[in-house]
Order: sequence, then C-alpha cells, then structure tokens
Amino acid sequence: MKKTVGLAGVLLVLALSAAGCQKKQDVPEVYLDESIPETPVAVFTQNDLVSDMIQECCEKVVNRDGSSNIVVYSDSAEYYADEGLSYRELLLKRLSSGTADDLYLIPAEDVLEFDEKGFLYDLSDLDCIRNLSQDALIQSTYDGKVFSLPLSYTCFGFVWNVEMLKKYALEVPENLDEFLNVCEKLKDNGILPYGANKDFGLTVPVMCAGLYDVYQGEGSEEKLEALSDGTAPVSEYIGKGFEFLQMMIDRGYMDSEKALDTLPFREEESEFFAEGNCAFICAIYRAEPLRIFRLRLR
Repeated sequence: MKKTVGLAGVLLVLALSAAGCQKKQDVPEVYLDESIPETPVAVFTQNDLVSDMIQECCEKVVNRDGSSNIVVYSDSAEYYADEGLSYRELLLKRLSSGTADDLYLIPAEDVLEFDEKGFLYDLSDLDCIRNLSQDALIQSTYDGKVFSLPLSYTCFGFVWNVEMLKKYALEVPENLDEFLNVCEKLKDNGILPYGANKDFGLTVPVMCAGLYDVYQGEGSEEKLEALSDGTAPVSEYIGKGFEFLQMMIDRGYMDSEKALDTLPFREEESEFFAEGNCAFICAIYRAEPLRIFRLRLR
C-alpha cells in the first residue's frame, strides 16, 4: 500500500527541529501507542463533505473496537477547482500519472471505462468480502471482479408533510397518477409541491422516472444485463427522466430557480420545508452495514 505523509506530520517535524535550535526550550514528550500501528489510507473524493463521511465510517465501523487505527489522508477535487476540470477528469489524471490513491469514488457509469484502463483492482480475495450481503455484492461486482467495498447502504426518498396533505384531504401518493393529482391540488391551493435542492433533489426524480421500466417493467434482468455490459446505453431510458423533471417545472410543481439556489444538507432547506413552504423534499438515508466486518489492510 502506498504510504502517505500527512501535512500535520510534516509540520510536527518542522516544529521539533525549530525547538532543537533553542537551547532553553524543552522538547515536548510525545506518547505513541505502538501496540496499534497506524495504517494510513489516501483518499480522493469530490469534496470535503464526502471525505468527512469516509472518515466517520472508519471511526464508527472499522476502528470502533480499538483493534485498528486507520487514518484517512484525504484530497478533494474542490482544491483543484482552478484547473477547470471535473472530478472525473481530475481522477483520471491522477490515476494515469501512476500516483494513484488507495481509495477513490467513481460514478457507476464509469466502471466500464475504468476497468478497460486497468484502474480497478479485484478485491475478491479479501476475507471480509464473504460478509457482504448478496445485494451489496452484486452492486460491487463487474465481470467477475469485486471492484468496491461498501461500508453502508444509502437510499433516497421523499419526506412528506402529512399534516399539510390532510388539510387538503390528500394522502401520500403510491403511484404516478396519485402523485400528479396531489401535486396539482397542492398547486391549486397555492402550495409549492416539491422543494428541490440542486443536488440529489434534481437527480432522484430523473433516475426514478427514467429507470422505472428497467427495475419494475418486464424483462428487468435482461435490461440490467444490457446496461451492465454496455450493449444498451443508459440514455435509452434516462431521457424519460429528464422529460419528467421538465414536466414538473412546466406545471409549477417545483421552482427550478429556487432549487438551483438551494444546497443539500443545509438548514435553509429543512427550514423551508418545516415552515410549510412546500409539501415534500428529497432526503438521503444511510444505514450501518448489515454485517460489521474488520478490514485488515496489509
């Protein structure tokens, strides 16, 4: 595994060196618990928020029993924003340079290309792989190669103001027709149905509407296999999703300008919903792994 020197370590060395030049200044005593050696892991992510999530996973899952000491040294695409490259372009640049990180995040649609370039390492031999559920294993495998190791399950969903719905004799919709009916009646009563944000608040409706036929329609397994091996482009389905989002904007079920000014995970979004300015918002849910495992890195 590639060793990574953290900035804090460099500053510590400089500080001790400077202290040695001053005879009257005492050098502080440093205690290190060598019984649990530090395992540095270099991570490249889209932004500090994602890096913090990975750090939290290590602290609460991998390191929580005190038998391991994985320290995450992260670098994010935000730092290189002035280069004008997207996260994907920056990641490809880093991997092509030969100084790859230990961990990195890639969108699902890039798995094929990254595998062709030899950037995916097969993790099948790790002992912890057998602890993964079947669902997690399927999503982490391509062409017989386990290319990722999920630490948690993540799902997205809508959070509804049920009291608002009751006020207008409405219920949480269970299908598309009911959804459109609820949105129309809310709009007629001066209520903005959907309080979207500029992140997953826009992509979730697109993905759900676009990929519904893939997961819920006939021939689901064949469609998924065609998407997985690249014989069917995702654009074949996702176009319907963009049409659905445009329909919501055109009908006034959401405010596109408001959405583009709303960042996820901010108080402004939750307060806007809590104050009754919209009927539902999109939220993200993370669950701890179904089976806790210990990851030993060598």
